Parts: sequence; C-alpha cells; structure tokens
Amino acid sequence: MGLTKDQTDFFETFGFLAFRGLFSPSEMETMLRESNEIMSADRDGNEVGPPIRQAVQPFFERRPYLHSLITDSRMLAIADGLLGKDNYFMELTEGNLHVGDTAWHGGFGSAEILPHIKVSFYLEPLVRETGALCVIPGSHKGDFSERLRRISDRAEDPDAKVWGVHPRDVPSYAIESTPGDVLVFKEDTYHGAWGGHPGRHQHAINYVQLPKTDEQLAHVRGMYEKSKYSFRAVKQNLESDDQVLRRLQQPMVDWGFEVQSLSLIHISEPTRRYASSYAVFC
Repeated sequence: MGLTKDQTDFFETFGFLAFRGLFSPSEMETMLRESNEIMSADRDGNEVGPPIRQAVQPFFERRPYLHSLITDSRMLAIADGLLGKDNYFMELTEGNLHVGDTAWHGGFGSAEILPHIKVSFYLEPLVRETGALCVIPGSHKGDFSERLRRISDRAEDPDAKVWGVHPRDVPSYAIESTPGDVLVFKEDTYHGAWGGHPGRHQHAINYVQLPKTDEQLAHVRGMYEKSKYSFRAVKQNLESDDQVLRRLQQPMVDWGFEVQSLSLIHISEPTRRYASSYAVFC
C-alpha cells in the first residue's frame, strides 16, 4: 500500500485523511478484546463514566496484537507517505475511553515546525451525533489557525458561545467511521467530538518526523520537558527482536530522553481537559 499524490496533497491542505476498511472485522474484534482487557485492568473492573475519561499511555505495547500494529505494513506505509520513508520515530501509543463531548482543540503551531501524524482507530460505528471525530479542514495553518484560538480558549466552558454559536455548531467536517477505518490527522488541525457515549474507544499511534535542524530538535526537547508520557521510549520496544520497532524508538534514547517501562500508566480526568503534547485526546 502506497499513498497517492492526491492523498498527500489532501492531507497537507486539509490536515486529515481517512482510510476506509483498512482492517478486517476479525482484526477489529481482536483489537477491541485486547483494548477492553487493558482498560478493565487499569480501572480494577470498575465502570467508566462521567465526568471521568480513561486514558492509558503507553497502550499498544500491553497486548500482542496491538503491539504488532506499531510496525504493521499498513501503518508504516501511511507514515512513509506523509513523513518520508523511514524518516520518523514513534513518539507514543495511547488508549482512550471517552465520556461525552470533547471540546475543540488544536492550533499548537507545531506542524509547521516539525510534521507529525496521529493514526487513530475508533472501535465502534460513529456519526456526527454519536461522537465521530469532527475536524475544521485547513485549520492547521497560518492565520486561520490563529483565528480559531477563540474556540480552544473557551474549551473549559461547556456553554460558551463563539461567533454567536455553540462550539458543536462551528462549521466542521465529521469523519464518520466504522470499525476497520483508520483516521489520520495532524494534532494542529482543530478537532473535537460531540454526543459520544461513556466508554467510546479511540486509540492512536503517534509518529513524528525526525528533526533535522537545531530548531526542530529544540522543539522536540521542549515537548519532552512539558510532558509526562510523550517522547519516552518504552523499554520493551528497545529490547524487541523487531529491528524496525527498535529503530522507531532509538532516537529518543540518543537524545538523552528517559526510558519508560510498562508499569500501568494512566491519566483519568474530566473529559474536556487535555495533555500538553502531541498526544492530545479526541
């Protein structure tokens, strides 16, 4: 599988792409089973529900099938096409069970410094009214992105209106999806979701282009210093027999960043709050 020029141009212009039916129903059943196992263990079998969402990082490394997806040929083809062949590292894997709405967020300005992608899986059918990922196309760039800070600045107020409308009514595109679809977007692209039921699965692998300039490396170091979980290689990945997996994690070791193990790491917090790194939840 390779990306076409139309696909890469679409991604650079609008800030997202959808790959339909990339995974089979049986693969999605396995992903759902392993995801539920991880999440249930993290919350000691308790139910997930308002106002707390559940997030686990690192995530994919905790079960064999999920772990294999980091270097799955379909994932690497997407990363090769959007970041350059073998020209990226794997920043983080994340697992999320969302509760209710996720406010608009994005516009960090990082995509223009160093390209990065979030490769996301949604494990149930979603439409706009039931928590599908909504994006504002083209909002990852320039003056448009700056203008949209008005909605992210009001993210903590569920009743806030900007331009006279509720945030869910801001013009946007809902990437409605079914299990097996893969959605890819830039964290800088403004995104959110509305109407999701408690326990909506969204899991992602985050790839970042390798820095080539002092400015880019300083940017990566700054993101590392601001986060608890991102930009930290996982010990089990570095010790893997999979050469590609080791390659995807080694740069962070070379930069002197700490290595993390698979002790259960989680973030459980009100659903509309976000971590300050590429791994923002949606």
